[in-house]
Amino acid sequence: MKKLTAITILTIICIFGLTAIAAAKTVYHTKAGYVVAQSKSDLSRFVGYASANDYGAMNAMLRSGRAIKMRAGLAVYIEDSSWGLIKIRPVGKIITVWTVREAVK
Repeated sequence: MKKLTAITILTIICIFGLTAIAAAKTVYHTKAGYVVAQSKSDLSRFVGYASANDYGAMNAMLRSGRAIKMRAGLAVYIEDSSWGLIKIRPVGKIITVWTVREAVK
């Protein structure tokens, strides 16, 4: 009986572990026309400028490198999410950046 319980528990752990690994390996692709930022606060600031149509402030962030136009078709993983913002990591890279959820498919 104890052996059967141990095998059942091990099977359940393996199933949940494989499910977590499969979910972590979902690859998304970036869309054209979106920006990324290294911090969530910089991205939130850029989104605020965009919603206010403050093109001067948006361009200033782009010129300073605090926001960067994202290349379309880049394969990425979603590492984190928060209120419509996502942290993405390009496949094979270690750097992460923030963008809006609509920027990946």
